[in-house]
Amino acid sequence: MKRRNEKWRLRNLLTLCLAFLAMAFLCACSETSEEDSPVILEEEWEFEQYTDKDKDGIDNRYVSQDPAVTFDGKLDESFWADQRWLEVDSLVDENVHVRMTSYYGTDGLYMAFDVDDVGVFYSNRRSAALNSGIQLYLSSMSGATDINDHAYEIMLTAGGKVQVNQFRNGSYIAGPGTVRTAIQTKGELNTVDCKGYTMEVYIDYGMLDDDHEEFYASPAIVRSMSESGSDRQWYGSCL
Repeated sequence: MKRRNEKWRLRNLLTLCLAFLAMAFLCACSETSEEDSPVILEEEWEFEQYTDKDKDGIDNRYVSQDPAVTFDGKLDESFWADQRWLEVDSLVDENVHVRMTSYYGTDGLYMAFDVDDVGVFYSNRRSAALNSGIQLYLSSMSGATDINDHAYEIMLTAGGKVQVNQFRNGSYIAGPGTVRTAIQTKGELNTVDCKGYTMEVYIDYGMLDDDHEEFYASPAIVRSMSESGSDRQWYGSCL
């Protein structure tokens, strides 16, 4: 596992920027800027309490098959401390800081995010892309020459909702893929007391074309700016 991680670190640092720029350009048209007029919605958003149980009360948390992983979002396993953490700061807001790393598990790829953010808002009724979280661009090495069918846009929200889009025929559309998250918030969600969150992410190796010794990955920080509406901030990063 260490050999694989080291191989990923050395080669991906040189290629991640190119992969991210290509992917981010495709969705840039949907982002808001400071000049954009805010969208005023009359609808009142409902904020359901996040739970690890489904509507029938059945526990739906992912149980890792890797004995080293306790999939709970706490990032307290010893192997996380041994990984190299990549850090991203917002150039617009000094209160936003993200640390990211990965681990090759026996059953899939695991990623960890440690996010500091003074505003974390989530509603189950909104699109995943309009909630606070991480927008992760991911591709197997096959995407180095053609990202079609190889690249994914994965929205990982602070409230637990996950949306997986796959690049097909020139755009990202809802696609297949098994992605699970476990989250710990730093304070109560949807309040000023929430100062960020930590997140563990499980990604099935099949999404990496079963060639999981190397991959492209680049995150964007998404900030929902209020408890209602669709205003958000989106910070792309190049690792």
